[in-house]
Amino acid sequence: MNISTDTLLWVGSMSLPLLGGLATSVITIDQVDNWYPKLKKPWFTPPKYLFGPIWTLLYLAMGKAFYIVIQNRDDDRMLLSLTCAIYVAQMVLNWAWSPLFFLMKRPDLALVDISVMTVLVVACVFTFGIYSTNAAKLMVPYLGFSAVATTVNYVVLKTNDPTLLRGDVPSPKKIN
Repeated sequence: MNISTDTLLWVGSMSLPLLGGLATSVITIDQVDNWYPKLKKPWFTPPKYLFGPIWTLLYLAMGKAFYIVIQNRDDDRMLLSLTCAIYVAQMVLNWAWSPLFFLMKRPDLALVDISVMTVLVVACVFTFGIYSTNAAKLMVPYLGFSAVATTVNYVVLKTNDPTLLRGDVPSPKKIN
């Protein structure tokens, strides 16, 4: 069987974001269920039951956008390489956020991660737009959700007790 390069690029573009998202959700699910509900969050925090469907759609849109861009692999190699590097960098930061926030209980480091990631998503929108308006448009919902997530991360960091953020249980006070 001869599988075309185009088919392999499509499968990779569509599946890698989903697989990375699935991996991070599997390793953080315990903290999402047990630690995260204890935190103070802003009123606009999306409900837990929406995260799976939202991220599935966002990852599919990212994959489709990237696939559209790499269809231009015969164009300016330097620009395409830069565009791909920006996309891969934001994807790695996307996958790193959940372990930083939930597993390590480090909203401070997660805030740095997601802030840089959001800047890179903006860069993706612009560089993808050089190749295709549709590819850029497919990244816009992700940019919007990243902005909301960055704000939620910031509010969680600023409004919660540091011992709770670390997952520490305060020791009982001694009675004399």
